[in-house]
Amino acid sequence: MVVIVTSHPSSLSNPCPSGTGIGYGTFNGTIFVICDPSFPHNPPVDTLGLGLGLGLGLGIPAIVLFVWVLAWYNDWWCYKNRFVTPQETYRPTLSSEEVVKTELSPEYLDMFCSGKLNVILKKKLFEIHEQKGRPLDEYIKYAEQINNHELANWIRNISFTTLQDESIV
Repeated sequence: MVVIVTSHPSSLSNPCPSGTGIGYGTFNGTIFVICDPSFPHNPPVDTLGLGLGLGLGLGIPAIVLFVWVLAWYNDWWCYKNRFVTPQETYRPTLSSEEVVKTELSPEYLDMFCSGKLNVILKKKLFEIHEQKGRPLDEYIKYAEQINNHELANWIRNISFTTLQDESIV
């Protein structure tokens, strides 16, 4: 019987001569490798371990990949619409002219259609802009339809700073 004493697990690269099997044990951090003909030369194949290793090692990633491809193909993403802006969710069914006419009172509508950019109309448009929380695209389209590009540009650039610059607020 041959006993080889090693203190490093990386030095276990089969130090035994042919015809002997390897046995090992540890004591106080020292690994004892024992070469003896009574140990089996070729250990039996562990079919359960091999089956579990292949089944779990290859099966689980294959199932995850299959589910991911299925979700991608069918567009089943739960995080798809997580960050939706108000512009994306708002789809008016009315034309731009109808939206402006329903949201503005007759006196504001007359000012809007005549193109009078007075303080009252500017405050009302800013109030509508703040209530909706999005750009007033319908108002811009309608102002361009009635050929009032100055009003369309003012609505496009509307902000609290715009009102401050014009000494309205």
